[in-house]
Amino acid sequence: MINVASIMGLVPAPALAAYSASKAAVVALSEALYAELRPHGVNVTVAAPGFFATALLDNGVFASPRNRRHADAMVRSSGITADSVAREALEASRAGSAEAVAKELSRAALMGARGNSGVILSQIVRGFSEVLGRFDDVDGDVLAQAFRSASDAAYRGVQ
Repeated sequence: MINVASIMGLVPAPALAAYSASKAAVVALSEALYAELRPHGVNVTVAAPGFFATALLDNGVFASPRNRRHADAMVRSSGITADSVAREALEASRAGSAEAVAKELSRAALMGARGNSGVILSQIVRGFSEVLGRFDDVDGDVLAQAFRSASDAAYRGVQ
């Protein structure tokens, strides 16, 4: 099973509260289904790509013309396409591992990064994802390792 969310479900942005919340719900549902269905041999993957061209921009309602221009610019500067999202989601699903999903999350964060703070955030996501991707079950110790890895990756990114 492949569910499609958005990087906005993981890293929400101003003026996109409703969109970000709906995509966060897709991520949460996918994570819950992964845990519930995995013992029965069903793999659940969630794709959380950055901005890419879809009919959403053509048909979407924006809070302001400035928000519309910003979204257009994000799509124009993105190297992501619907085909690449589909291809990578299928590859991650076939791999059937949390590690494949974590790698895609990290890559999507970097591709969606804007400015220094965006790049630093992508390093935090990368560090966090590298640890979480190695475990099927997450407890307090794993979470602490993930936070430490995220912090270390962010500091390496600015040194």
